[in-house]
Amino acid sequence: MKRRVVITGIGVVSPLGLDTSSTWDGLLGGTSGVGPITKFDTEGYTCRIAGEVRGFDPENYLDRRDARKMDTFTHYAVAATREALINADLVIDSSNAERISRSMSASGATPTIVGVCSRIDEHGTDRLSG
Repeated sequence: MKRRVVITGIGVVSPLGLDTSSTWDGLLGGTSGVGPITKFDTEGYTCRIAGEVRGFDPENYLDRRDARKMDTFTHYAVAATREALINADLVIDSSNAERISRSMSASGATPTIVGVCSRIDEHGTDRLSG
């Protein structure tokens, strides 16, 4: 049986912009989202440039307390998902929840990974939480 997939909404958080429109404008304008890394200390690393999301405030999308429990990468996913739902004019309820999915292409947990690696180097694995 063939199944049909319909893309109804798009949401983007990227180094070019905090939403789809600004990201698209940056792409069309030939803007670069690459610059010096500011999210962690790059001393000791050969590469010191990256495409970072700048100016993002997770409290525009999440309660402060919830935001503190989540990785920045998750903040971006929540923001992009919200934008996609608005773009699609879609309300998820019991009548459609089982037929809705999302697809995400992303990378963004580098600061967390670097932090965990640093803690392991300094203290071993005893101070990591699950």
